[in-house]
Amino acid sequence: MNPTIELRMPATPEFVSLLRTISGAAAARSDLTIDLLDDSKIACSEAAILLINHAEPGADFAWSWACDHKYLTIRASAPSVLTDLPDFSSMEGFTWTVLSAVSKNLTTELVNGFLIIEFSIFESN
Repeated sequence: MNPTIELRMPATPEFVSLLRTISGAAAARSDLTIDLLDDSKIACSEAAILLINHAEPGADFAWSWACDHKYLTIRASAPSVLTDLPDFSSMEGFTWTVLSAVSKNLTTELVNGFLIIEFSIFESN
């Protein structure tokens, strides 16, 4: 069985530690190594920062963790103040660098006013 964990919460910094905890549990459920478990927690923190920085005031996050054997896909979204999808690599320097370094298949989209960030954590061969 490949469970998906879904969660909605306020898009505020106070909830980032909860996201990290859930991400670690999802990584453990996916049988990822301790290092990849830590990477999933770091990636969630950085994705949360991006969403918080561009979320509408009072917005909620929507998060999902799709667990598979040795593979974890994380998707996060929030209503955004953005009207166009920027180049986060130049705009969000350190945050984007860390997120792209610890995750794979990183994508961002702006769909119907929602900023969506999706990435995977898995062992490279």
